[in-house]
Amino acid sequence: MNRVTQSFRSGMTYIGGSHTPTYQLEFLTDTPTHPKGSFQTIVVPYVELGRSSACAVRFPANEATVSRKHAAIERRKDQVYLINLSQTNPTLLNGRPVEKEWALQLRDVIQLSREGPRLRYDASSHAATQGAPAPGLTQRVGMVVQQAVKPYRAALIVALLLLILGVAAGSYFFYDLNTQTRSLTLRTDSLQVVSKQSADSLMQAHAKNRALEQLLMDNQAAMQAQLKSTMGQLTQLHEQEMKSLRKASLPQKPAPEPGEIVTQAIRAVEQDVFYLGIKNIRVEYEGKVMMNEPQPDNCHCSGFLLNDGRFVTARHCIDLHFYQVNEFNMIASNGGKVTYEFYAVSADKKTVLSFTNHDFTIDRSTDVYKQQEYNGQQVNIVQAKLFDGSDWAVWRTDRRGSIQPDLQRSASLRKGTELHCLGYTYGNRYQDLNKGLEVLYSRASVAKDGLDHNTILVSGYGFDNGNSGGPLFIVREGKAVVVAIVSAGYPNPATGRDDALGSVIPMINISS
Repeated sequence: MNRVTQSFRSGMTYIGGSHTPTYQLEFLTDTPTHPKGSFQTIVVPYVELGRSSACAVRFPANEATVSRKHAAIERRKDQVYLINLSQTNPTLLNGRPVEKEWALQLRDVIQLSREGPRLRYDASSHAATQGAPAPGLTQRVGMVVQQAVKPYRAALIVALLLLILGVAAGSYFFYDLNTQTRSLTLRTDSLQVVSKQSADSLMQAHAKNRALEQLLMDNQAAMQAQLKSTMGQLTQLHEQEMKSLRKASLPQKPAPEPGEIVTQAIRAVEQDVFYLGIKNIRVEYEGKVMMNEPQPDNCHCSGFLLNDGRFVTARHCIDLHFYQVNEFNMIASNGGKVTYEFYAVSADKKTVLSFTNHDFTIDRSTDVYKQQEYNGQQVNIVQAKLFDGSDWAVWRTDRRGSIQPDLQRSASLRKGTELHCLGYTYGNRYQDLNKGLEVLYSRASVAKDGLDHNTILVSGYGFDNGNSGGPLFIVREGKAVVVAIVSAGYPNPATGRDDALGSVIPMINISS
């Protein structure tokens, strides 16, 4: 039996009020079309899930990880199957990709792509619907029509219209037959009754007939009202379906591919990613200026400007002497002062910022204070740490950028989440302030769920020297939001290079 016949028979059975196997989908992810915690009861044997208007379980067009026809759920006798329809985005069942199809069990979790919306498959007797009144005729008809799969949805509507017209004609025939019976009863009442006992029996029968007549008339009015309401809703559904078919026949602008959505989102924020360099170093000790030297133009690090006016970069780009054992560290740790004068230029060169390392809010709570021998004397040394979540620096400016942070999500990223990095990789090797700037793009993947020692562990990253302090984004609903700051890489024991695992700073760590 093909899907058209199955859906028609199942739909007619459900509309008629007879028992029909149904199940529910509980939406575990909040979307504009399906709020988190809501349910949808499925009454037909085959439904499709995706962004297409033909799908019974439909998601908005801006859900980039959901294909137009992403997956289907089909009931075959006593078993329900999840079917993968997408060739570009995976369909996951309890976190594992479904290659073709897989039998569903109660409470299984379906996910459309690794970062896409999640649904739970459950029986129709779920606790959320226990005690709820059974759906009326109009509601049952609407559910069957809305869940019917194109192209036979219009045919189903026409069949329902014919069925309702048939029911209406049958009701009229029954009413007319009752009228004739009442007329015959009235004629019987006019006959002469020879026996009082027979007359009483006839009167009792006549009274019962009148009660039945009144009951029929009351039911007839309710039935006519129900039919009128159902006819109106079916007509409206039919008109909507015809409009949808006409619209589908017109040339449609193709929806952007997921890769293009990411590209557009990244380009919308790249003008607020800054090229960061040092223009002068000044060193003071015991009231004397020991050094005050301009520095050649070079890219020292990257930084970015948030939409609340904060300029963000890595601490090791600002307090760089505290990450080394050198004379600058010794001077700064023993009462002297080391001042770096920085400049920062936006990717479009329309914004230029000037500041020093003393303008920033930083986290010194994990610094280690120790002694070091220098020129035969024991001097104090401050050693700042990497890989502990403190490698961030924030300066509040009077400007506002376009980059929006997502603090909560930065602390709960899942393994495999793709991160998009912007920055000035390898510094001035690929940049020239006189000729122009171009922010470079690279990617990384979250290597571990959640945080690891207050950092996000990443793998497969393409950023390197010069990217430090730059932003890492995720793209949600077509918009790039920053979740982390580029910090440092763990040395690979086999090669000695920082090319195995990286440590980036979640935005939830920063304060100002």
